[in-house]
Amino acid sequence: MSSSGSGTVLPFLRRNLALWNVTNYRVTDSPHCMASFTIPGLSHESFDIDANAKITSVMITSVLSRAYALHKPDTVTENTFLDWPVVMNGKYTFVSSTEFRISQELYNPDIPKWPLDAKFSLGNVGNSSVANVIEFFAHEDGKSPLWTNVTQLVAIDTSTRKPTALPEWFKDKYKGKGCLEKGFIIKAFNRPPVTYVHPVKVNWSDTDNYKHTNFASYVRFALDCLHAAVRAEMESDSKKRLADTSKDQQSSDKSRLSSEKVASHDTKMNVEQLSSDKKVSNIKNDSSDYNKEQANGNDLTSNKPLQGICKEKIANGLKNVQICYLSESLEGQTLNVHVWQQVGLEYVVWCAVERDSKDICQIKLEYFDTPRHSNSN
Repeated sequence: MSSSGSGTVLPFLRRNLALWNVTNYRVTDSPHCMASFTIPGLSHESFDIDANAKITSVMITSVLSRAYALHKPDTVTENTFLDWPVVMNGKYTFVSSTEFRISQELYNPDIPKWPLDAKFSLGNVGNSSVANVIEFFAHEDGKSPLWTNVTQLVAIDTSTRKPTALPEWFKDKYKGKGCLEKGFIIKAFNRPPVTYVHPVKVNWSDTDNYKHTNFASYVRFALDCLHAAVRAEMESDSKKRLADTSKDQQSSDKSRLSSEKVASHDTKMNVEQLSSDKKVSNIKNDSSDYNKEQANGNDLTSNKPLQGICKEKIANGLKNVQICYLSESLEGQTLNVHVWQQVGLEYVVWCAVERDSKDICQIKLEYFDTPRHSNSN
């Protein structure tokens, strides 16, 4: 995901953020460099059909809040937090790694999600990258955050599109003044051979103002792929049960016919036997589609990509999301989205987004292992 730290590339975003009803903006350098403020919070469209806050809305809220904190000029000095527009002038920023640590209280319907109090902190300053942390709390309740987002931003040279060193004055001024001892890195992982794959085409609505696939779109692709995999597994299990029922029926019919042969040899019984044989033949034909799926290797009951995740567990809500952005994709390109699980980790799902076997983005989704808060009466 690319975004700009320059004051000239995103004028419309800066204008919109200036109209955002943000209050209580304060900056401090103790115990570390931090900006705190109150935002309007999530909206009514930020919730999914399980009544849980959408991770994509959580992501967008986090990014916009970070942008506000980094570009908000002081009303007196007109300086900005961390001198961000100055240090990033003429550069792009690339999010290499990001993590969302979510409290189950985010899914508690008794806790209002608007407004929200935010605390944005400098994390760590490296040679060409800056880590930061932003926490969101229920308004006027700073006990524990509803969610925390940790992000690693890499400065990118606009001409070479490669990482470029941060100015020495910036590193001298801010190194050691963050809340993290080191930068934030999520390492890429290897995709196993057995996965559920779901091809998607990048549409215009999936892209950002740089015409690249939006950072949140990859997570939406992963979630759509996961739900498709769960649905495919349910359909496969249903077909398998139907096939097993057919086999049991065939066995029962054969046993009954054998008993009837022994009991009577009259013509009427022979006619009934022929009729029963025809029924057995029809049952075999009904299960032919399932047998074809097995022959084509589509039976998810063997070498299954999923190892226990289901819609009920997904409804518990996401607990942790880790994302490693490796490359970019554009409108019109086709991506292959893979999801899988490891045996014994039924609440954790891995996802790899690829284009022509090239890694674009990798995601790890972890769900809560207990049901979310029930709705209040």
